[in-house]
Amino acid sequence: MRTFLTAFLISVLLSLAAAQTPVPLEEYFRLGLRQNLALKQKEADYELSLLALEKARGMFLPNLTFDSRYSRAGGGRMIDFPLGDLFNPVYGSLNQIFQALGQPTQNFPLLENQQIPFLREREHETKLRLIQPVFQPALYFNAEIRRQQVMARQAALNSYKNILIRDIGLAYFNYLQARRGEKIYRGALKVMRENAALSASLLKNGVVTRDVTQSARAELAQLEQQLIEADNKVRLAASYFNFLLNRPLDDSIRVDNSLPFSTLEMADVQALRQQALKNRYEFMQLSSGQRARKAQGRLHGAAYLPTLSLVADYGFQGESYRFSDKDDYWMASALLQWNIYNGGQDETERQMALISLKQLQLRERELTRQIELDVDNQYRRLIYLQKSFWAAQKQVRAAEEAFRIIRARYKAGESLWLNLSDAREKMTRARLALEISQLEIYKQRINLAAATGALVQPFLSKEK
Repeated sequence: MRTFLTAFLISVLLSLAAAQTPVPLEEYFRLGLRQNLALKQKEADYELSLLALEKARGMFLPNLTFDSRYSRAGGGRMIDFPLGDLFNPVYGSLNQIFQALGQPTQNFPLLENQQIPFLREREHETKLRLIQPVFQPALYFNAEIRRQQVMARQAALNSYKNILIRDIGLAYFNYLQARRGEKIYRGALKVMRENAALSASLLKNGVVTRDVTQSARAELAQLEQQLIEADNKVRLAASYFNFLLNRPLDDSIRVDNSLPFSTLEMADVQALRQQALKNRYEFMQLSSGQRARKAQGRLHGAAYLPTLSLVADYGFQGESYRFSDKDDYWMASALLQWNIYNGGQDETERQMALISLKQLQLRERELTRQIELDVDNQYRRLIYLQKSFWAAQKQVRAAEEAFRIIRARYKAGESLWLNLSDAREKMTRARLALEISQLEIYKQRINLAAATGALVQPFLSKEK
């Protein structure tokens, strides 16, 4: 069923585009996916999230640093060492004993008390330090949070692509509408000039009065003004279309005005709703956000667990800047840290993460209802537009026939100018309504495909 629905909604759009040489609508979609500036910003956000994930994974690996220090110092604290007070009494007693025994006097020197500076005058230390996390739950949960953020950014990127393709398609058909409106006004201006010439001829023959020719000139001026407005709409529509594609605003747009039209049987609206709930990337974005909030809650809950790291140092120390086997040293340590109490901050953070999770769950339920409503509205509008198109076809045929009859009667002097003018205006409005009605159906198919999430699927599956 999913394959059928996707093919149904997309095949019509792309089959229409396939007939438009040399630039089919599908190529404009791909061009927008390559060049749109807003999309490039979304892609940069996604790339940043990938780098953040790589950084989080790198925290599991050993950290090796090189440190080198050479210092000169003076002053500071002094350590008093009572060397003389400790040894001079002993040395004096020994000297007296040797003297009493008649042995040669053994002169033990008198020592002075020493003051040793706490800081070495010169010192250097050069070492390599290796730190390896052994048990740190926060690293795992942090990496999981980053991974879910990557998935959320990717879903947001695909969701924006769906919107961008929709906007490009709508802008394309808006441009076609503006061009066809301009063409209709040009045709109406041609008909009006023929009517004005006919009225001038009838005036010469005394069939009509001069006020008729003045009315014809006024209507000509009005149609010329409407044509100017139609031309301006074409330029505005083209500028916006080129803006979405990140092209020069006045770049040419190649289209095929002979668009085929069909009123295919629509799929069941309930099936379209189910497809939307499966395909819309907004749900994937919310799901990733919920998993990230769960990991965040577990991250703060794991703060009560101890952490263990291994640290190994190897280097050289001494007063002289030497690197010999007499100056080297090594040290290995196991660092255990346990957060016993920090004022309940981690528990508060965990509760905040759980509340954020509930918010996202409520948002998911709300989004479900919104998307179902959107699909239902887009579906029903498409049905309405198809019925309007059929009515517009009948109206055009009737208006053209009425104009033909009234013009023939006016030419024979059997009808008033007012009737001819009114018939011409009704025919112009009917033709405009028909063109707008037909292209509105194409636009509504794009809206429905975007609402179900099917519009972007062919372009994601074919991305390199």
